[in-house]
Order: sequence, then C-alpha cells, then structure tokens
Amino acid sequence: IQDANGAANPPHTIQFNITPAGVKMIQPASILPNVGAGITVDGSTQPGAVKGVGIEVDGAALPFPAVGMIINGSNCTIRGLSFGRCS
Repeated sequence: IQDANGAANPPHTIQFNITPAGVKMIQPASILPNVGAGITVDGSTQPGAVKGVGIEVDGAALPFPAVGMIINGSNCTIRGLSFGRCS
C-alpha cells in the first residue's frame, strides 16, 4: 500500500501471489497504511481464491479499536478481501 501511495501516475493495482495457492490470512500487528487515490487492492488475484476472496485480514492483533482498512482517496476499489475482528 505504501509503494502504491508513493508511486506517480495512478491508478495502481495491488495484486497477490502468495505461495502455496489458496486463501491466505494476514494478521497485521499495526494498522495498515491508508489507501490513497486511484488504488485498487485486489485479493481476488490470489491464486486459489474462493468465491472471489483470496485474502482474509484478521484484526485480532491490532490495537483497539481495530480498524481493518481506511480509504483516504477517490477512485479506490477493494475487492477479494474479507475482514474479521476489525471495523
């Protein structure tokens, strides 16, 4: 997210390819960076995504209040991600 936010000339797409294939859970220990203008975060690109969901974000380790993701720009798309134990 930081790289996409800092890159020139949006739009930018964040794709996933975590091996081995299958739905992956990430458990961030700190709040994720804000998603800036013109960024797509596409968890459905994870090989083995199930029903379009490839990345699960588990907020159990986040400080209270656990915020899953903040959109801080226009023309953003979040797809293929599920969020649990966060708001």
